Amino acid sequence: MRILQHDPQGTAQVILFGFWGNIVRKRFEKISIPYDFKKTTLFVSVMSSAVVQELTFYKADLLKKLEPYAKGLNFTINDIRFDYKNW
Repeated sequence: MRILQHDPQGTAQVILFGFWGNIVRKRFEKISIPYDFKKTTLFVSVMSSAVVQELTFYKADLLKKLEPYAKGLNFTINDIRFDYKNW
């Protein structure tokens, strides 16, 4: 029998991902979704290469908006990587 252990990092990551809609607003909410977090990089799956380009243009602003959410969950986010191949 396998015993499941509580993973506070995983729970915090799910909570952080839940705030994505507040960060990107309606324009990108349905065409982008965070799927992983490694070290200080947030990985986001997007619908197309055009969305990658547009979100990359807003990356600095997105990092700034993410900061209070991440800080409250004891995360540091220094980079966001957008990937349309994972959509």
